[in-house]
Amino acid sequence: MTGKQIREKLGLTSSDFDWERQGNQIVITTKGSGHGVGMSQYGANGMAREGKTYEDIVKYYYKGVKVQSSSKWLNTMTAKK
Repeated sequence: MTGKQIREKLGLTSSDFDWERQGNQIVITTKGSGHGVGMSQYGANGMAREGKTYEDIVKYYYKGVKVQSSSKWLNTMTAKK
């Protein structure tokens, strides 16, 4: 199962969670509130503190994306109006 599937099945607030066995019980601790977009605010913040750029962080969480300026797209949209 994915973290998202576990989150949904158990009604957790986030798919960023840890679990620990305590005797006969499993205790699950979540971090933050998930929005389902695939980026951990805590993880991204930690990467930024390590000196990673916004581009490094985006590419880490969203494999295969290309980060580029929006100027060309915005100019195209403005010209269509």
